[in-house]
Amino acid sequence: MRVVEPALDQAQIGAQDGAPIGPESGRPVSPWLALLAAVLIIAASALSAVGMLSLMRIALPVSVMGDGTLVLLVGMLTAQITMVALTVVLVRRWIGSPLPVMALARPAGGFAVYTGYFMVMLAAIVAYNAVLVLAFGHDPLTDLRSFAPMIQSPWWPLAFLAIGIGAPVSEEVLFRGFLLPVLAKTKIGFWGAALVATILWTALHAGYSAAGIVEVLLIGLMFAFMLRQTGSLRVPMVCHAVYNSALALAVKFYPAWF
Repeated sequence: MRVVEPALDQAQIGAQDGAPIGPESGRPVSPWLALLAAVLIIAASALSAVGMLSLMRIALPVSVMGDGTLVLLVGMLTAQITMVALTVVLVRRWIGSPLPVMALARPAGGFAVYTGYFMVMLAAIVAYNAVLVLAFGHDPLTDLRSFAPMIQSPWWPLAFLAIGIGAPVSEEVLFRGFLLPVLAKTKIGFWGAALVATILWTALHAGYSAAGIVEVLLIGLMFAFMLRQTGSLRVPMVCHAVYNSALALAVKFYPAWF
């Protein structure tokens, strides 16, 4: 029996929370099964990274391994590729063609849509950090410093690839391309699904400061808002990639800050 396609198309983005998102024929994917699948994909991605790290330790000489930055970056990229591949295979097997199911079509409005939503997101992030700085003396660069060694290393192109492309694509595909639309078909509606998917996504950033964790949560909800308003996963994916890349560029070319 064909499973319902939980795609977010332009004609349905104005539906009230709890209303079906996507075609109403067939049966929906079990939300508990979808959550389990997401957790297993994350676990499998981590295991693939560990496997790659083990192979590199065996195959590469110590002179190439260096301080371990190369190994870490290759492991990150391996996990990201695994996450995308497993998610796409799962969607295709359970639901149908990933293009409509995961809302991968281009948004109406073109470049202006990406620019507009990115600027709104950036303004919100700047305002959030300004409040923390003025009220609590928070250092907004705290969480970025942990990425400085890899971005400023000789392997920085791999760091840009993992941070600026690998992370946004893999995370958006799994959490807002697969998990969010499936959960939105249940009684919790779109925003309940967005919150659950965003909390799980935020858990991947558990090493951040408390302020950083809250910031990631807020950004995740903004990405969900972009998806709902535009009906295209490309918008949050591109905004995510541009934001990450901009931060990586700052770490690379302004090392004195970090």
